[in-house]
Amino acid sequence: VIGRGSYAKVLLVRFKKTDRIYAMKVVKKELVNDDEDIDWVQTEKHVFEQASNHPFLVG
Repeated sequence: VIGRGSYAKVLLVRFKKTDRIYAMKVVKKELVNDDEDIDWVQTEKHVFEQASNHPFLVG
């Protein structure tokens, strides 16, 4: 575990096919249970979609 937050944790992972190392954010689904939480998840999803060509982000 690289880091933890209110809704998620960030893990250090290795992609088996390429042996490359990444940080993977894992959202705790059980904590996303009201409209404000869902808005936060949708906002974060939108930010990642807008930055989809950034070399440090993969999806």
